[in-house]
Amino acid sequence: MKTAILLVALTILYAAAADGASTAFVNVNVIPMTSDTVMYNRTVIVTDGRIATIGN
Repeated sequence: MKTAILLVALTILYAAAADGASTAFVNVNVIPMTSDTVMYNRTVIVTDGRIATIGN
């Protein structure tokens, strides 16, 4: 199941990168690579296939 979710997320990111548009993922949980905590209910903005902003 996790693999299916990851594939769907990557497909969405690839499609957004193809046209240069930004995509907002709302109310997601983020696990940063720099700490062991979870950032709950965040908004993640992806532009050109890369995370541009993580906000509240």
